[in-house]
Amino acid sequence: MVPRLPVCWVIGAICFVGTFPQAEADRVVDDADFVNLFINKMSAIVSQDNLSGSSDAHHGCPEGFRFPSAEGAIRSSKLDIYELCLPAVVLVGRIYQCGECSKWHHGGFAGGWIASPEGHIVTNEHVVEKKSGEHLGIMTSEGNVYPVKAQCFSDKISDIAVLKIDPAGERLPFLRLAENVKPGEDISVLSHPGGRLWYISQGIVSRFSRGGEEGQPVWMNVTADYAVGSSGCPVLDDSGAVVGMVSRTSTIYTGPAEDKCGSCSSSKRSPQMVVKECVPLSALKRLE
Repeated sequence: MVPRLPVCWVIGAICFVGTFPQAEADRVVDDADFVNLFINKMSAIVSQDNLSGSSDAHHGCPEGFRFPSAEGAIRSSKLDIYELCLPAVVLVGRIYQCGECSKWHHGGFAGGWIASPEGHIVTNEHVVEKKSGEHLGIMTSEGNVYPVKAQCFSDKISDIAVLKIDPAGERLPFLRLAENVKPGEDISVLSHPGGRLWYISQGIVSRFSRGGEEGQPVWMNVTADYAVGSSGCPVLDDSGAVVGMVSRTSTIYTGPAEDKCGSCSSSKRSPQMVVKECVPLSALKRLE
């Protein structure tokens, strides 16, 4: 059996004072500075607003959610896709207190993308599952941090969740959905693999697939690299439109076959290939 792993959180417990990261200015991303900045800003928000950790992100938005018109959305070419789409790709992070010290720690980062100028954030459903006492927050490439105010949509089968932040009247840069996508088309993934923040990789759509039991969702396979920490990040076409969303990986092994009990350990086998499985455009379009 091929193990499938969600490409979710980069875990750590770092708590220092960070300087403002200059991602756009010189294209050098200081990962540690971003982590520190998130912890400091998010912990200040939690302390100031006296958030409980269970009520700061309630389920449901009174207005619901539908993807807005593409008017005003980011548009780019393949050459400037990183520069133009970067402001709309976010970190989805969480902080907590361990109970053994007074410091705040971060419980990992995944990703997401801004889907409306009013602050709707699309990510994976498995990303937003949090434990008691944890606080979810969103961080942009400019270092702005927002607490998650509401969860507007969540679907475990398709692995889609929509969160809401309050940009305090500011209209945020946002990504639009593509019209369509097919195997062989060029794509880019702008994500956070292994804590390497705002990392772009490129490849093609390799196929659409459905496996396992009847009624299982369709997945989009891509050849662009991503890894743990990339969950929820957008898969983009050459114009900067979203054609899918990172979800999980599936490793193909070679070596001894499983015994009758299926107990052959993957440690005794050699990995041949890592298949990248993404939420397809068709699943996202159900929210239009």
